[in-house]
Amino acid sequence: MIFLMPKLEIFVGAQAYEEKKDVDKIGVEPQDIDLVMTLVGVSKSNAVKAFKTYNGDIVGAIMELTT
Repeated sequence: MIFLMPKLEIFVGAQAYEEKKDVDKIGVEPQDIDLVMTLVGVSKSNAVKAFKTYNGDIVGAIMELTT
C-alpha cells in the first residue's frame, strides 16, 4: 500500500496537467469551468470536455451536460 501512494500522486498530477493543457487550448477562463462544475454538478474533466465540444461556448457546454 505504501508503494501505491506515490504512483497515485503522479497520476493525479499528470491528469491535472493534461486538463490544464486542454483548458489552455480552448481558451476558457477557469471561472467559467468552475461555474459549469457548480451549476451542473460535474467533474472538471467533464466540464472541459463539454467546453471542447462547443468550442468554449458556456451555454452549449451546460446544455451538453444537462441533457
